[in-house]
Amino acid sequence: MKKIICILLLLCIISGCTSNSSSAVDSDQKYASYIEILKNQNVFSAGSEYFDVSCELSSIQGGYRYFITIDNPKISMYDILTIAIEDGVDYSATMAACSGIFDSKYNMVPNQAKVDDGYVKGIVISGTSKKDSTVIKLYVEYKNADGSRTFSDFIEIPVEVNA
Repeated sequence: MKKIICILLLLCIISGCTSNSSSAVDSDQKYASYIEILKNQNVFSAGSEYFDVSCELSSIQGGYRYFITIDNPKISMYDILTIAIEDGVDYSATMAACSGIFDSKYNMVPNQAKVDDGYVKGIVISGTSKKDSTVIKLYVEYKNADGSRTFSDFIEIPVEVNA
């Protein structure tokens, strides 16, 4: 009887470890697919009619850091996923700025915020660059209130260090 309990306990531990590993693999695959989607996209807009987006590039030791702010939603946006890349960067060797792939997805609803429940006023993602002037390609994906429709925006943001 003790052997059976030990075997069952061991199986529970092993299956628990496997499911976490599987989730990490799923996130890695999603991350890689979103990078490819952005790299292969040819049509970008300068912004979105559904939210505000801005980017700032600052000097840091050894390079530059960009901060992309997505805020002021004009519509209700749920399960928001964002990822930003820069042309010519190998994202297998460095991490792209992203939100909602490896961490929790957030929601933005006009004039509402309750961080504990996942409702935020805005989302900021940041990444690094070796250039003092660059173009950031941003992908933003979100759903409607009942989750029945998914929307996406491809935005290209030229940015340079402020003097």
